[in-house]
Amino acid sequence: MAIISESWKKADFKTIFIRGFDFMKIYTFRLQFSIDDYQNQNIPWTWNTFRSTVLFTSLSWVAIIGLGLLALLPNTHPFMSYDNFERILKTERMDIFILAIFIMLIVLEAMWLHLTTNALNYRSSLVQFVINNLDYNENELSTKSLKYLKRFYIIIYFIGITTFRLYIVNAIFTIIFGYYWAIIFYMENLTTFKKLILSMPIFFFICIDIAYLLGQMFTTILTFIVFVIEFFQVKLEELYRLAKRMFTRSWQNNELKQLFWNRFQQQYVKLYAEIADFNKSFGSMLLYMETVSKTSIIISCMFYSRQKELSQYCLMAILSLMSEFVCVTSLYSRVARLPSYNRRCCKSIIKWLARTQWSGPDTLFYNRNLRIQKLHIVRRTTIKSNLFVQVMSKNELGFTCGHLFFITKFKYIEMLMMNIPLIIMFYEKICMNASF
Repeated sequence: MAIISESWKKADFKTIFIRGFDFMKIYTFRLQFSIDDYQNQNIPWTWNTFRSTVLFTSLSWVAIIGLGLLALLPNTHPFMSYDNFERILKTERMDIFILAIFIMLIVLEAMWLHLTTNALNYRSSLVQFVINNLDYNENELSTKSLKYLKRFYIIIYFIGITTFRLYIVNAIFTIIFGYYWAIIFYMENLTTFKKLILSMPIFFFICIDIAYLLGQMFTTILTFIVFVIEFFQVKLEELYRLAKRMFTRSWQNNELKQLFWNRFQQQYVKLYAEIADFNKSFGSMLLYMETVSKTSIIISCMFYSRQKELSQYCLMAILSLMSEFVCVTSLYSRVARLPSYNRRCCKSIIKWLARTQWSGPDTLFYNRNLRIQKLHIVRRTTIKSNLFVQVMSKNELGFTCGHLFFITKFKYIEMLMMNIPLIIMFYEKICMNASF
């Protein structure tokens, strides 16, 4: 809670990266260790390190077991029957909705295990990114870009923390609402005392665990990883501006032109290495999130197809399931901008190289020994430049969804267009004819 109460107006890069590291420790790794511990590969295997692991993992598995019993054994589970809740909320087949939450918790628990194992083995590219940029020189960016990034972070941080706080309040009222009706059902002899005692703690654990997982969504992903994606985007834009200065300027000094070109190559290779390294962990996160997204839209169709009427509570349940798909799609839309900027930059450089290599006096050479004519020669730097641009046009500067596919604007639109008819087909062919 100390992290949440910290002033959100602090937006210098060191504070942003340290805050992101603290969020990852709590919500992504469930570990307590310092940056020095990770750098020295000396994370202590003590109770203080794994205290959060034991607490939140136990909470998650109690919630998973409870949801599994409710979803897979709808008629024989040891908890209160949700038939009465279905009548109050005017919904049908709540076991389908519970199944969606059950699958989501299992997938996210698998993601936690994957990322935490990497951190304990010192292979986490998320932590390594923080270490590499902890002392980032803000003067490397233009004043305009620096102001934009800080303003962008302040906005997403405020949105993420505020939304998370609102959900915590909502979870508290949900628990109170559930406990109120559980007591009413017991007083009306609609359930037994044994089922009441078993249901109340499991309902509490499920609500708290969902709130904890949403904390990861609103803090680690929204306020930190989205900022990192925008950070890479701005750095690529800065490179594009540097390239444009090379294109538009009339170079009288070839050595100065070569200096600018070498600087561009070095910064581009450095940025590509940073993105490729960050993708090792972030790409895995996208794969797990994509799994949750696809599962949520399929089960939301199943849940909707079983409803006799669309009450406000039913609509909220469907929207909460579909929000996973919307969040992942929105994240793809930002990730897909990197390859687009890379192509724009590459096309501009190709035009510039073609113009400078074949249209100026630098491309002509008079061979005095042969004394016949001026000849075009291909210099060593020209070969290196052309090879660099060819590699630049073919490499994948951006992020991947695990090992499944590279995320581009075309792939993002393709998936969006394919998901809509697939949802309709699934609903018409399976849900409407199913007897589950």
